[in-house]
Amino acid sequence: MCSDSLGYNSRYEAEAFTRSGRWYYKNSNGFYIYWDPNCDGAIGGLTDLWIVNPVKPSTTAENDLDDDGKCRFHAYIPSTEETPPSGTNSWRINCGHGFSYADISVLGAATCPEGKEPDNSGLCSPCSAGFYSDSASTDLCFPCPSNHYGPTPGATSSDACVACEPGKSSNEASVECYTNPLPLLVSGMCDSAVNANGVYESQKPTKSGRWYFKNGNGYFLYWDYNCHGDNFEGHSNPHYERWMFENTEPSTTADEDLDGDGQCGYIGRLSTTSQSPPNGTNTWSVACSSGFVERNITIAPFEPTDRSIDNTQKLFDFISANGENVMAGGDRALVAPRTYLCGTCHSEVTMFQAAQLYGSVVCSGDALGCVLDGIGQRFIMEVIGTSISSLKIVGVKFFMGGRTQYCANCGGAGLSVGASAVVIVEFCSFEQGSAPLGGGVAVASGSSFKAYGTLFKGNNATTPQGSATNVGADLQNEGGAAIFDKCPDKWVGIPEEGHGLDTGGFIATGVTSSFGIGSCTVCPLGLAGSSVWHDPAYASSCSICPLGKYRSLEVAGCTICGAGKYLDDDGTRASLHAACIGCEAGRYLSDEGLSIDSHDSIADCAMCGAGRYSSVGSPVCTSCGKVLG
Repeated sequence: MCSDSLGYNSRYEAEAFTRSGRWYYKNSNGFYIYWDPNCDGAIGGLTDLWIVNPVKPSTTAENDLDDDGKCRFHAYIPSTEETPPSGTNSWRINCGHGFSYADISVLGAATCPEGKEPDNSGLCSPCSAGFYSDSASTDLCFPCPSNHYGPTPGATSSDACVACEPGKSSNEASVECYTNPLPLLVSGMCDSAVNANGVYESQKPTKSGRWYFKNGNGYFLYWDYNCHGDNFEGHSNPHYERWMFENTEPSTTADEDLDGDGQCGYIGRLSTTSQSPPNGTNTWSVACSSGFVERNITIAPFEPTDRSIDNTQKLFDFISANGENVMAGGDRALVAPRTYLCGTCHSEVTMFQAAQLYGSVVCSGDALGCVLDGIGQRFIMEVIGTSISSLKIVGVKFFMGGRTQYCANCGGAGLSVGASAVVIVEFCSFEQGSAPLGGGVAVASGSSFKAYGTLFKGNNATTPQGSATNVGADLQNEGGAAIFDKCPDKWVGIPEEGHGLDTGGFIATGVTSSFGIGSCTVCPLGLAGSSVWHDPAYASSCSICPLGKYRSLEVAGCTICGAGKYLDDDGTRASLHAACIGCEAGRYLSDEGLSIDSHDSIADCAMCGAGRYSSVGSPVCTSCGKVLG
């Protein structure tokens, strides 16, 4: 049908019935094949035509299905058949130089064996690299999932999709994995957009091949060819070609308008066609409180230095405001497991004070092997702002912080999070701290504190004179605190913000967590523990999923099979519960994982009725409209 470049030639899928009861079909280039009894709706016009047209036909109109009052189309053939005339027939077609007659072939899609798919000629061709087909079907090959790649064509199983190595990633249908770009450090945003500052880590390439990045506050940095998409009426230049800061994650498959909102709702933007965010200092247009203003924004590769810490003096120099402040560059302290007591301390009240510093403090041995011990004489750590990023603390035990006689209204004997600070703790503990407000942690207004898998135990708060009685023994939250009993980002499991112990803005006196201490390890595929995050000492508690359930890497417990799938093994082998089994072709299962009884036997897969069909793993059956090639 003319040159392939015009987009007519390809596989057309049946989409829906028109008013005549005939199917209409669509190809991936946006062309439709449909039957129109009268293409312009006029008396004496062209009638009974199968038509190729880029306009989607109406399913309710009796005639003139594209509703233009004219017979406009790219190709047509007179016919009253229920389906487009099969085989090779003479169609009237416009290949760009007026209409002429041409022999056009309409073929039913072939049923292809494993590792192949129907092509435009009606024959079977091997799946392209990055795709696979694991059963005989008329369907196209399936793409390898993201963070996997398919190195060879003709793959007959998803096992041919190879997982990317650490430090590399990919989108769906990739033939190779890409080395993740270095993190970027962004600075220079105005106060109203200050959360768009910080360290941005690479996520995935978008369709343009450019990577997008994300910072710890949920902001994204990506390139968009046209942020309005098709909705650019009234705009003199719809092709913006901009790097943008946004708070919506971009699509990796869209050509333009990557946030899908039909408008350019960015926080900052810079017009450029560069393949990566422009390094150095450049003038960006940034949404500030007074409107969009021109600001110098600096973007630089972020390569923090690891610092080995094995004594209190070094730790003090690393994080304390009157030490060396090496964390001002975002470095990471790898702290040796031991107990750290006050030698050189910030003051007689506080062991460590971090002011406008960012980076991470990580216990390099077992979780909680690094103990910061205030021995009931000093508050352990005070964080006064974290500059352009956040402070992360991992695997540290804050023990016996506090000395209430020095400060009648202070809080956070273990950790005090001051205004504008952003602090994240993972697998830490706050134990036996005592303060007027928050024996464990105190979070000030205007700050952010997130704790993952962290233990609060035996902390005490004394109620200051004249204050409300609802005082947090473990956590005094006057800012943005959230406690999670699931794993942090990039570990298995996605935390739900706000889940945990927060009660009316405070963790009330006497309430302690039941999270336990451990690490974000997971049970093997097909086995499940009680939660994603569990103590490795109880790894033996992982058990095989029962009938009708499976466990993937994304969830902790066993999940009921979804629509079109079942699992009839009753816990005999874990490997049988890594994925559910698709109902065979000609059967369907509509329950969407609501009832385990609907997914525990092949008998749950019902037969399609007469005149209907289904492919492997289908939730519904489809009327037998033909698939055209």
